[in-house]
Amino acid sequence: MNKAEAIKKELSFINEQALFADGFDDALIGIDQVNHVAVYDADKCISVLSESMTEQEAIEWFEYNTLGAYVGKYTPRFIKVECESEVWELMLVNVPKLNANRMPID
Repeated sequence: MNKAEAIKKELSFINEQALFADGFDDALIGIDQVNHVAVYDADKCISVLSESMTEQEAIEWFEYNTLGAYVGKYTPRFIKVECESEVWELMLVNVPKLNANRMPID
């Protein structure tokens, strides 16, 4: 049993209504432990698509057809696993600090 098969088996046991993204087994990386849905590496999904189209076409196709597809509360999650440090720094600039009640601290 490979990694994707093991994840699918475990998730199906936890949540038999969980959905999986067709053709992206190589990008399946885990299970969202809160919502019990499949989790995929977005960059690996794009890499899979890039095997049959240009990278730009793959990015556009993925963003429109995969990220844009909501099929209910068990829709898989797609996450960015790796990112250049400069990008993470830019992303964190506008993240508000929260108190214990998850309210922004001024």
